[in-house]
Amino acid sequence: MANRFSIQPASGLGGFQALSAGIAKRGEFELQKAAEAKDLQKRQEGTEILKSGDIDRIQSFMLENPTIAADVDKAYQFKNQVTEDNAIQTAWDIYTDKKPAAQA
Repeated sequence: MANRFSIQPASGLGGFQALSAGIAKRGEFELQKAAEAKDLQKRQEGTEILKSGDIDRIQSFMLENPTIAADVDKAYQFKNQVTEDNAIQTAWDIYTDKKPAAQA
């Protein structure tokens, strides 16, 4: 029968492996955080460029940042759709001689 009170020597690598895994996770976290900060900075830069109204700067920014350009395009299409819906409703109201709700 084996002695159940015997002590096995500890492996020196157990703590080292846990430490290196922790360092690797921290490195991944820092890389992700840096990528998010860079993305936020690009989006802020894009906002300023759009506000400037400079067509050449807008065009070059959109070509350099296709993912941001796709997000801006989606937002712009939504605004255009809402504007189009409002225009159609207003035209219908004029055609049917209805007054807008605010003036009724």
